[in-house]
Amino acid sequence: MKREFTLPTKNVDDGNEVSGEEDCHDEKRTKRHDVDDNNDEENDEAEEHQEEEKQGCGYCQYYRRKIDELEKEVAKLKKEAAASARAMTKAAFALSGTQAGSTMINAVDPEMLQEKANKKKQLINKAICKAMVWKDSCKSGTSKWSYEGTCTFPELLTILNLPVEGTKPFKAKKIPIEEFQEYFGSIGASARYSSMYLRGEHVNLHYNPLENQLKLSGNYGVAANRY
Repeated sequence: MKREFTLPTKNVDDGNEVSGEEDCHDEKRTKRHDVDDNNDEENDEAEEHQEEEKQGCGYCQYYRRKIDELEKEVAKLKKEAAASARAMTKAAFALSGTQAGSTMINAVDPEMLQEKANKKKQLINKAICKAMVWKDSCKSGTSKWSYEGTCTFPELLTILNLPVEGTKPFKAKKIPIEEFQEYFGSIGASARYSSMYLRGEHVNLHYNPLENQLKLSGNYGVAANRY
């Protein structure tokens, strides 16, 4: 004969009797609601973060577009300035020998002109030194070097220590080696166990005033008494 025991569980809440099972269900429902609320909050925070990222990307794209537009505008202005400088130089050469031509060439700010001339000298010096590579002809001092680049006429006159105002245009010059290095600085390079220098009597200078094209050429090699 089996005996059945019933253990009633009663909770008293404000005078109402609630079974333990119902109370457990209520607690589970409360926990589920809390979890759902936490998930909702996390989802809201994630959505806000994504929205902020989208806005940030939008700002980045906006500023990138602005930067691209400004760079294009700067490039356009540089082209216009270069074109104006070329036109100004052409007009000055067309009026060479006249007071108007001298005034036009001399219209450049002297300090700015000197700064540009110094930078051009350094650039040319480095380019010539880089072109001086070892060859067998270096032993006899007959290796050839050359440089070609742009240079405005006022810049060239400043480099050559010639007066900007009143100097007539020229297309070619032969500059003695020592004098050339006074203008452009000491020029030389090293190779193997030898040092290379400018050789010959002079450097050839050719200039196209309408295109502002400067060409320099000459010889180089080791010292004359090296071999």
